Amino acid sequence: MEIKVFRKKIKNLYLSICRDSANVKISAPIAMPIETIQDFVNKKAGWIEKKRKSLQRKISRKPNEYIDGENHYFLGQKYILKLEKVISNPKVVLTDSEIIVSTVSGANIKDIQAALDWFYRVELLGILDDLVPVWEKKICVSVSEYTIRKMKTRWGSCSTQTGKLRFNLELAKHPLECIEYVVVHELAHLLEASHNARFKRLMTEFLPDWKQREKALKSVITA
Repeated sequence: MEIKVFRKKIKNLYLSICRDSANVKISAPIAMPIETIQDFVNKKAGWIEKKRKSLQRKISRKPNEYIDGENHYFLGQKYILKLEKVISNPKVVLTDSEIIVSTVSGANIKDIQAALDWFYRVELLGILDDLVPVWEKKICVSVSEYTIRKMKTRWGSCSTQTGKLRFNLELAKHPLECIEYVVVHELAHLLEASHNARFKRLMTEFLPDWKQREKALKSVITA
C-alpha cells in the first residue's frame, strides 16, 4: 500500500487513515530514521489493512435511491423494494421477499424514505419494548426512558445520570441478536460508565458471545 510520510517538529509517530479515501498518512519526527518508520508500519500492517478494507467498503457503498428493485434490509434479511400508489395514507408491508411501500401519487424520494423510516421505527420500538424490560431484570438496573433516533457514529448511547437510553434507527436493519447486544451494552453502562476491563467482564457475564455479536454489527451490509 502507498503511505505518505510527513516530517514534522514532533516527538512521536502518528498514523491516520482518511475516512473519505482510506489513504494512509504518517507524521514523523524530522530526524527519525526511515527504518524506524518502516518497522512501525510493519508492526501495524495487519491493523492498517483491516481498517482500510472496512473504510473502502463503506466508501464504495452507494446511497439508496428508493427505486423499484432496490435492495433494503430488515432484521438482517434482504428485501426487494416495491413501490405502489395509494389514494389514502402511505403504508409499508413486508412479504417473504419484498418490502412494499405504498405512497400517494406524486410522492418523491423523501416521502418514500419517510415511510420506510416510520416502518423501521415502529418495528424497532416493538423489539425494544420486548428486550429492555427483560434485560433490566437480568442486569438489575432501571431505565427511565429509551428513544430511537438517527445517529451517524453510534448504535446507542446511555446517560448514566438520568438512566435514559438512545438507540440508532439503523439497528432495525440488523439481526435481532445484534439489537440485543446493543441493548445489553447500553444497560451495562448503568453499572460501569466506561469501556474498561470491568465493563468487558460484565458483558461476558451477561452475554458470553457479545464479541461475536459486536463483530457482526460492525460488518457492512452490501447489496
